[in-house]
Amino acid sequence: MERLQKLSEDVYVFQPGNVTRYCIYARLTNDGQQVAFMWLVRGDVGGHGMLVHLEYDIDLRYFMEKTGIKNQPDAVALLCFLRETFHAKPAGIPEWYEKESWYRNSLKIVS
Repeated sequence: MERLQKLSEDVYVFQPGNVTRYCIYARLTNDGQQVAFMWLVRGDVGGHGMLVHLEYDIDLRYFMEKTGIKNQPDAVALLCFLRETFHAKPAGIPEWYEKESWYRNSLKIVS
């Protein structure tokens, strides 16, 4: 399976390499400045979401607080998806993720 698979216009399956499969709803708003984002964690029909402004850095702790995602590795992986797919600007990612191969691969894809 590919790292990122588009199931429909707005639904993606993202497998960054951290042994997790994320089903995600993400849609760019009409102005192109924001992404309506939702991790479909509850049976692939509902879950954690927020409106992500692409022009600003999105801090990991803020992202976790607003989406209700408690697991930091999941939140980091989802920010990687937003960066890879919509050029979002994650911030506040702990340095130890630099040692994780799935995270390094995500950085290479965007560069």
